[in-house]
Amino acid sequence: MVLLVFSVALFRSPSWMYSSFVLLNFCALASHFIAEPFHLPIENRVETAALSLLLLLSVILTAGAPPLPPATEVVVSIIVLAAVAAFLVLYAWKWREAKRKRSSAAAGEKLERSNTGAASEPAVELAAVELSSPVSAAPSVEAAV
Repeated sequence: MVLLVFSVALFRSPSWMYSSFVLLNFCALASHFIAEPFHLPIENRVETAALSLLLLLSVILTAGAPPLPPATEVVVSIIVLAAVAAFLVLYAWKWREAKRKRSSAAAGEKLERSNTGAASEPAVELAAVELSSPVSAAPSVEAAV
């Protein structure tokens, strides 16, 4: 929303508009660096890296007037592709780690059930509850007559 306001308000002076984009990206990076909003430290580091790359890209893209020279386009493309590749690798690593934890937890639970016989206990408890509960909670018809 703030980016849209800057873009509309500073439409007639592109240099100020581009400078405001850089300043806005820097403020986002600084506030994230101070607040560290995520629980896991690796998530905070990845977000800080992403915001740093965004700041770098905004500085590169706003340094010159369009059209950009081919060398600048290549540098921007490499930065974007490297960031996307790093994100995909991190995502795959986290997914694999979570899958490994789930499978080890399931294997441990299965082993615990087979060792303690816990699989048959809930059925026994359920049968005991059914036997001790009254068959019908409704008043009998004979008592009403």
